[in-house]
Amino acid sequence: MVKKFLVIFLLFTALFLRAWKIDYIPFQSDGDELAYVFAGQSLLEKGMPISWSSFDYPSSYHYQKFTLGDEKYNAVDTFQMIKPWFDHPFVLPIVIGGWAEAWGYHFPSIPPSSILRWPMLLFAGLTLYMVYALAKEWFGYWSGIFSLFLISFSPILIFSQRMVIGENLVTPFLLTAIYLAVKQKKVAWPVLFSLLAALSKFTGLIAVPILTIYYILHKEYKRAAVYVIASLGIFALVYGGYGYALGWEQFLAAFAYQSHRLIGWSNPAFILQSPGFHHFIVLDMSYYLILLLGMAPLLFPKTKLKPKDVFLLLTVFILFVTIWATSAEQDLLGWYKIPLFTMMAISAGQVVVNSVVPTGVLFLLWVTVINNFGLVRYPTHPLPEAMSLRFVLAAIFGVTGFGITFDGTKWGKMLVNASLVCSLSAYLISSFYVTTRYYQAFCRDRRCPVPFMSVKEVLQMKRK
Repeated sequence: MVKKFLVIFLLFTALFLRAWKIDYIPFQSDGDELAYVFAGQSLLEKGMPISWSSFDYPSSYHYQKFTLGDEKYNAVDTFQMIKPWFDHPFVLPIVIGGWAEAWGYHFPSIPPSSILRWPMLLFAGLTLYMVYALAKEWFGYWSGIFSLFLISFSPILIFSQRMVIGENLVTPFLLTAIYLAVKQKKVAWPVLFSLLAALSKFTGLIAVPILTIYYILHKEYKRAAVYVIASLGIFALVYGGYGYALGWEQFLAAFAYQSHRLIGWSNPAFILQSPGFHHFIVLDMSYYLILLLGMAPLLFPKTKLKPKDVFLLLTVFILFVTIWATSAEQDLLGWYKIPLFTMMAISAGQVVVNSVVPTGVLFLLWVTVINNFGLVRYPTHPLPEAMSLRFVLAAIFGVTGFGITFDGTKWGKMLVNASLVCSLSAYLISSFYVTTRYYQAFCRDRRCPVPFMSVKEVLQMKRK
């Protein structure tokens, strides 16, 4: 009962954080989110997806220019619409377009961010639960809890999982397909969720090689063959039929324009160097914490690898290469990394051995906590005095050194366990602190968009 309560508590708290100030970060009228909104609104109203695009389409595709937003709120922009719009498949446009339409926002219009992002919490909840479920399945309960903790309270993942972007559907559908395969459910179920991933964003097709590898590693060759044929066959029929119904020549031309996008030759370095949920860097240490702990078991594997170890290694490799192959040069779109870092959070659960977290991991957790409190900086409110920070660092180094020196002794274990509870609690608290104050701190000395309506105003409107 206590174990179940802990899982429920972490999931509830994680979702509360993703809902808290959901209307401020990312900013109101984010163009990448609105591309899906416009496409969904037009598809439902006109039977044709129409939206703006970052690709350079010829004038024959240009539909109309719209200036939308409100100058008062600094959230106005001009959008050159493309018709038909085939930048992404139709699942997310239909979901978010239907949600906007239900609130009375018709094509082309911009719903307040306080309304727009709520459906994404459902997908965030599924992602978080699947991270716990897969880590628990492969490495045990406490590994599942540790993986869930890492991803739940990472500030950049809190912000990014609010966004109306394809990766926030690809990730939970991919993880669910893997989980159903692990639980040996009928192959129809992994096929269904793999299709949903692929129809949420084209890169969701990575589910097919990933699940095929899983079946092959477990010597389920018949299932692998059925899965591949069914997944690719149904996807081709559904997505091809969608393109054919709306304009086959334009459908093929759109793929041609997108495929000639300059590949991110230096993106492997960018993946390691550029934390952030959006176009700008956010020096969130939890990004590197997940990166280091998620890669460690893969870079320094056990002597004898089990199928699950090989599967995790290959999955991380596939997701890493996918980002490289699909991102533009010097591209800082942080949400491209969501599937990769979610899988690495699962992999990080391996560092918990026999319900024990190594002292070195404990040290990295404390570094993350201290670093992330520094994400909130006010020009008129400097950080704590330097000697205070040095005192905190000395205490952490002392605890870590004591734990390593007396590892295995009664007092060493007691100190490390107490410090672990404190560090995880501080990690959670730091996430609340950053989520609550990041917008205010970031926008204190610059002009930033504000929501058209706050969440409070939306709730008051519904009561009336």
